[in-house]
Amino acid sequence: APTPSAIAARTDAPGALEDALSRAREHFRQGDFEAAARAYKHAARIAPRNPLIFAGLGAARMRVGDRRGAMEAYERAVALAPSNEHYRTTLARLQ
Repeated sequence: APTPSAIAARTDAPGALEDALSRAREHFRQGDFEAAARAYKHAARIAPRNPLIFAGLGAARMRVGDRRGAMEAYERAVALAPSNEHYRTTLARLQ
């Protein structure tokens, strides 16, 4: 298993966010929504104030039937980008 310092080095490396998002999008496209959710969660640890990441996480969680997880992710997306109509509408549909 990777050591905590190896994990920290990976998440701090330039391009770590782009890599995580690329993996998340690829898993989503392939229909592996569990893996997509894991990749979005990893991206959220790198960039916890990026609403797009939480919207992606919410979409992945919806696809695996995790309504509560989807709601939590979209709540975070709305909190970070309150003027985004798509995030607000999606959250309202989940509630």
